[in-house]
Amino acid sequence: MKKINVLKNTIVSMAFLWVSTSAQITNRIYTIGNSVTDGINFAGFQAIANQKGNTHQFGRHMIPGSPLFLLYNSTSSGFTESPYGYWPTAFGGYDWDCISFQPFDRGITGADGDFTTIQNWINYIKANRGASNQLQTYIYSRYPRTPQGKTYLTATKADWDNL
Repeated sequence: MKKINVLKNTIVSMAFLWVSTSAQITNRIYTIGNSVTDGINFAGFQAIANQKGNTHQFGRHMIPGSPLFLLYNSTSSGFTESPYGYWPTAFGGYDWDCISFQPFDRGITGADGDFTTIQNWINYIKANRGASNQLQTYIYSRYPRTPQGKTYLTATKADWDNL
């Protein structure tokens, strides 16, 4: 668990490292995911931004244990931040500098795969907010589970491909 927390904190810190140290700026960040996403210390980001004279605005759509396709189809349930609300309102009515998607227990390909689901969100944003050259998207993920009966050191490429 400690490894996961260290990795999570490192990835999140790297993802949001672009916070300016000189000019006052506002960072607008929206996260979509499950309880791993919910573990992000949003108040900590706000405190760091405030110390540098910046503003950090964040929104989220979170459902514990949910894969991305379920969040995409859950347009009015889950946990959110006011005033941004669920993703259709947040993506249709607000501009974001960064959107973080957190996959969970779903394949990459297929109709309900993470690639398709994330592409659906990006298409929604483009259709409702236009192309934003400033929008950065991130995949926020935990360590992958190891293939059954294997460890990280003993799993082969074929084992990982068959997950």
